[in-house]
Amino acid sequence: MNQAGQVAVLVTNQDATFSIVRLDDSGAVEIARSSPALLAFSAPTLNDSGWLAFKAQVPATGTTGVYTGSGGALTNEGAIAPCRQGVRRRPYH
Repeated sequence: MNQAGQVAVLVTNQDATFSIVRLDDSGAVEIARSSPALLAFSAPTLNDSGWLAFKAQVPATGTTGVYTGSGGALTNEGAIAPCRQGVRRRPYH
């Protein structure tokens, strides 16, 4: 919950899609809805101005990005670099 009393949640819709929603005294605002173009939403974070941030996958490119929004168009803040699997660290001596 932010200072304005708003809450951000990830919800499952009746049509089996997912939405990022901001809730406050005046109701619910859908920030993003999953689609073939944007999937696998993370739990959202919310700042005191009512802006939400979350991660989502873009199946067409295979990337995961960070997105922000407040009820209008989403902003793609950039892709998250994938973790390198199988990389061994040298032990400290």
